[in-house]
Amino acid sequence: MRAPAIRAIGLLSGWGPGAAAVPADAAAAAAGRAVLTLERPAFTHERFRRSRRESLLGVAAVGAMLEDAGVGAEAIAGERTALLFATAAAYAASNREFIVGQTGGMYFPYTAAAAVPAEVAIEFGLTGPYEILIGGPTATMRAVARAAALLESGACDRALVLAVEIFEECAD
Repeated sequence: MRAPAIRAIGLLSGWGPGAAAVPADAAAAAAGRAVLTLERPAFTHERFRRSRRESLLGVAAVGAMLEDAGVGAEAIAGERTALLFATAAAYAASNREFIVGQTGGMYFPYTAAAAVPAEVAIEFGLTGPYEILIGGPTATMRAVARAAALLESGACDRALVLAVEIFEECAD
């Protein structure tokens, strides 16, 4: 199997947007902090009014990726783009809210993992193959391997690998 080519990256982190914002020695720059704050992206469209932070971060990350590539949403819209969503935290934040009785938790927290790629698919018109991979740090590597397999088989022309992690809500 041929390795897929990375065309663009849409990285958002507590240090700022883009890979260049991440310090060479991230552990030292974190100064003992286990989790860095990444603010809720500000979208004005009414459709996002009830969206959770992780979904908005997914949409913002794809927007940053398109900006990095120098293309618009039409470049990925349609049935020939696969969307592979990877996460280690999955619905930990929503479960935490539910357990401690906070408002704002999802009524069906086990569906939280589908919320992020669903918002991205809606926002960018993605209707191609769609997979969700949950579990530890290797989930993203498995998503890249699945993307390569989908590309190789002709199931898609492009594959978007999206990983969104939020920990601030459940860091304790």
